[in-house]
Amino acid sequence: MYESGTSGLLPTSFLNSIGANTEATLVHMHPGNVPQKQAMKEQLTRCISVNLYSVLREYYQEKDQQVPEAATEPSTSIEEREPSSKKQKLSEDDATTSGATSSTVTTTAASPNSDSTGDYSETNNPSAKVPAAPAQKWQIENRRACELMRVNFDALVIAAKEHLSNIVQALLHFVKPSRPIVLYSLSKELLMDL
Repeated sequence: MYESGTSGLLPTSFLNSIGANTEATLVHMHPGNVPQKQAMKEQLTRCISVNLYSVLREYYQEKDQQVPEAATEPSTSIEEREPSSKKQKLSEDDATTSGATSSTVTTTAASPNSDSTGDYSETNNPSAKVPAAPAQKWQIENRRACELMRVNFDALVIAAKEHLSNIVQALLHFVKPSRPIVLYSLSKELLMDL
């Protein structure tokens, strides 16, 4: 569901209609940074509230990252098999030939975590895990929504004050075939354009 301007009344009514004894989840998309949840009091765990533009960006970035990862896996395994002295020599050669990459390569090689003996195997090891910062609530919600977007939605409801055509085009292909689509606008001219 995409809604703007109902203060959370529409998603609340949908959650009540879905019922508490089902496994259904409502993905509530909104235009701003903060969702309008004034009317929502119950079943908040079954409602995923995300910014429309943020979740679409994350969905397409994940989709784009899946393709290059498969292509770069063989080159990573070859680099891991090379001795560290070869890696250092290759890094220095690359640093002299490319200007933009040289700052990246040099900073990685001269990081304060490397010891003074010149063994850079730990800092250049791509499999070394750096502890990640804890994810914020909106990031967790985006990931949950992206998982549901991959398997497609059972229905699409859009109730908005703004023009619906771009929103419909962005969300329509996430709906399973032969499923209900509901569009609501205060202006019939906006609906006639669709």
